[in-house]
Amino acid sequence: LVIMVPAAFLLFERARQTSDQISSSQIIRIGNEVTNSVVAVYSLGKNSWTTLDVNFPDATKEFYVNAYNEIVVEFDTNKGRSEAIFFSDITLQTPFNGNVSKTFHSGRFKLKIISQGDSIFLEET
Repeated sequence: LVIMVPAAFLLFERARQTSDQISSSQIIRIGNEVTNSVVAVYSLGKNSWTTLDVNFPDATKEFYVNAYNEIVVEFDTNKGRSEAIFFSDITLQTPFNGNVSKTFHSGRFKLKIISQGDSIFLEET
């Protein structure tokens, strides 16, 4: 019993850390995919667009554009709220004052990326 209780605690703590690492890596992959798509669509010129089908982990709480060139993803970890920020040299616009949808939800998310010539418009479809 003296050995099993600490071992169970360590196993539980390791499982929580692994869950955080999986969520974090999924969010980083999504953020990089969005920023790469923004650059690709922008380089194609005005009126070009693409749609990304992404799947945000359950830990994701917010997805928005900050200061017109930062894509921010907020997510919960076992140590509290964390942010992943992805920078872009291209001006980003959204339909809802920084948000790509009226209310963010984790899970499946279709993001339309549209070139407006001098900027990129992001919205949920």
